[in-house]
Amino acid sequence: MEGDVSHSFRFKPYIAWDVTGIIYKEGDRILDIEIERISSKFYDYAFDNKEHMFWTIPNGLLISTDEQREIVNRLVQWCKSKKIRLEVCIPRDPAEIEKEYRDKGWDVERLPNGVLHLSKDVSKPVTADARGEGVFAAIRRLFCGSKRK
Repeated sequence: MEGDVSHSFRFKPYIAWDVTGIIYKEGDRILDIEIERISSKFYDYAFDNKEHMFWTIPNGLLISTDEQREIVNRLVQWCKSKKIRLEVCIPRDPAEIEKEYRDKGWDVERLPNGVLHLSKDVSKPVTADARGEGVFAAIRRLFCGSKRK
């Protein structure tokens, strides 16, 4: 992305009671962004980047990976300036996830439909790993790839 291209964010009317719209404008391109209200003591909304890979205007134009990363960074900064606590969920490479959990001692099986099945010996108590992360936080991180800061 070029540094001289201006960009802006603005709210658009609520889409549903739990979804808010944000319009991102960069030059002559527009991206409709949806953030979902979540029940968390750490975040107000969640943003799932995998649903925002194409510009709204011009319709269907692919947003490069570098541009997506820059837009997400700008969105996070804009939300901070508006006192909105936003959790960003960025898809992770399944091979990376598989290796990470195998290295932690999980049994990992790739099902025929591509889904990863994770299991752990339930005879051992599951509390937290070395980072203090509980099993539910690990599962959330598995799917979102984000870490609580």
